Amino acid sequence: MAHSDQPAVPAGKPFWNRPPIWLRALGVPIALAVTLRMFDGRGLSMAVVAGVVYGALAIGLLAWDRFVIWGREHPLLDVLASGPVMFITLALVTPLSPAVCAATAAGFTVLLAVLKHLQRRRPSQSGTGPAGPF
Repeated sequence: MAHSDQPAVPAGKPFWNRPPIWLRALGVPIALAVTLRMFDGRGLSMAVVAGVVYGALAIGLLAWDRFVIWGREHPLLDVLASGPVMFITLALVTPLSPAVCAATAAGFTVLLAVLKHLQRRRPSQSGTGPAGPF
């Protein structure tokens, strides 16, 4: 298990495994823009939800190493956190009602959680034998 003083991604890894701080800091203005856009399009209550969801995501991007470590230590919670992000995204880019956006986001989140569970249960490939169950 990695500690908070150790980087989650070694220095020799590709660019996207540890983006530079200036790129991660772009999450803050994006969170503000999404919140303001949501206020204009959907009202105050949806803007508050968008601010909480995307604000937390922006803070997570700034604390990248801890964000990555937490995601590795809590894979199911990491997948479940995609639900609110999907909900806000659907509400922002579609004219669907909040109930339909919530149901759609919940369905996709359940699907992602099942796929993540199946991925974690799959035995590791040892190099001997078939590559799959068939």
